[in-house]
Amino acid sequence: MAARKAVSDDVDVVKAAEDAQNLFAQLVAEVRVPEPLVVVPDKLVAQFPPARRVNQLLTAVTVDAQMRAVFGDDYEVAEGLFGEQPIEVWNKFMEVYNKHMFGDGDSGK
Repeated sequence: MAARKAVSDDVDVVKAAEDAQNLFAQLVAEVRVPEPLVVVPDKLVAQFPPARRVNQLLTAVTVDAQMRAVFGDDYEVAEGLFGEQPIEVWNKFMEVYNKHMFGDGDSGK
């Protein structure tokens, strides 16, 4: 069996870590996300979601969970607007949201 060395013994580990950090910084700098989606001016705006909230949205099985994933801290405002409306209003919003954020009104929930 070949001898193994600790990764930390490799001088290139530091360079690899620096390159990884630089790559991440490059990715963040280069990626463009859609502008926020204004639902009600000065009251409710849907920001482009971070990966964690996209995952929550994709696994949401209730409208409540979808609203929490889409609006985060503004969930209560969203629930106040959409909560007493016919479900078709929420479904139409999600179609507009998915098209605006992801380029496809049929994707997501």
